[in-house]
Amino acid sequence: IFRDEELNFAIEVIERVSNVHFTREGETIYIEDKHE
Repeated sequence: IFRDEELNFAIEVIERVSNVHFTREGETIYIEDKHE
């Protein structure tokens, strides 16, 4: 189980190195493509 700070950091890193964008709403994480 990740703490919020760890999860947010991981998401930032992933967004930086890949072409996806994460949107977090509570326990749900949406993953969008940034190619548009």
